Amino acid sequence: TKTSSISYRKSWQGSPFNLTANLQHSQNSKTHTMNMTLPSMAFNMSRIYPFRSKNNDDGKYNWFENIQVSYAAKLENRITTPDTAFFKKKTLDLMRNGFSHSIPISLANIKLFKLINISPSVNYSGVLYSKYIEKKPVSSDTSVFINKYEIDTINKFTYAHAFSASLGLSASP
Repeated sequence: TKTSSISYRKSWQGSPFNLTANLQHSQNSKTHTMNMTLPSMAFNMSRIYPFRSKNNDDGKYNWFENIQVSYAAKLENRITTPDTAFFKKKTLDLMRNGFSHSIPISLANIKLFKLINISPSVNYSGVLYSKYIEKKPVSSDTSVFINKYEIDTINKFTYAHAFSASLGLSASP
């Protein structure tokens, strides 16, 4: 088995952003199978407080100044193919790829009666993919209870997304 990889990382000084990119290759000479990831990329923003003023010296903030936001995104393309088919159109058909990202938003601890900490948060996440499998039932002539499915691969960019919310409570003396 032969393997190789190339990695790149970039952070922007004075900003919360960073980028990583990787290319990976693995080839088995016995089975003639190639696995490639080209590229795998991640773009992230570390937690920021978008409503905080930069001139606050006392460390006391209004509730809205404790809102925290971050961002994470990932893109990946993978190919697993026999080495004889690598430079053929079929290889592109075998490619599996996708993009996902999430935006978590939270509010730092809110004190209630000086004993209870409340930490509400909401998260937005989305996924983009270039193909998906669709199953359609095909009726059976022999029995109502036996179902067969017709499976079709749909080559179409599709975006799916979701919101999720959570609330954490803790009490301390």
